[in-house]
Amino acid sequence: MLSRAERGERTPSLETLSKVCEGLGLGLSAFFPESAPDQPVVFRDVRESELIRQQLDEASRSLDRALKLLPPRPVAGHRQLRERSATKR
Repeated sequence: MLSRAERGERTPSLETLSKVCEGLGLGLSAFFPESAPDQPVVFRDVRESELIRQQLDEASRSLDRALKLLPPRPVAGHRQLRERSATKR
């Protein structure tokens, strides 16, 4: 379990962190910054996270389909820039 947490594959529980701290002779506070985070901490239910993930996947697939249907548009002024660079040579 510890090696998976080190590789970022798992998030250790507080119980696991507590045991690691005990083994290292550290307090649990060693794993947490002293200052408050810049971003708020948000806790979500696992089911809510899965629902959000599904909605994002669906939105991503819809966007991919839309992008495949739309023809590429030329960039405004592209021809003018090309003509200017050709006359400078």
